[in-house]
Amino acid sequence: MTYENFCDELKAKSSAIHEKSDRLVQLKLAVILTDTKLYSKVLGDFFCIFKAIEDGVQNNIDHKYLTDLWIPALLRADKFVQDLEYYSGLGWRDMLKPSAAALKYVSRIETLANEEPALLVAYVHTMYLGK
Repeated sequence: MTYENFCDELKAKSSAIHEKSDRLVQLKLAVILTDTKLYSKVLGDFFCIFKAIEDGVQNNIDHKYLTDLWIPALLRADKFVQDLEYYSGLGWRDMLKPSAAALKYVSRIETLANEEPALLVAYVHTMYLGK
């Protein structure tokens, strides 16, 4: 199958896993939204992941595939901080530690940022634009 552009190919090849992931997230969301401590924990994990992606892109901003991905209006890490301060207070960084899964994911993002920054394109597409 041929595709008009990279985004179309990435969307087609990742749509099945996105649908499965979306269903799982929706099921978990019902539980998470009823418990602010659990919700804060999830927000903390997402903060770590988005922060790693944003730092990775910013640290490689001169890379030919990443230059155009730095769109300040899309940045989310600071928004997660606002939510975490609201739900867990100003000391949330001391109270909330990332899960093992989030730390593993962040480690992979950091490795790519240092060794193969072009691969951050897939993370940006998935986490910021994926559907």
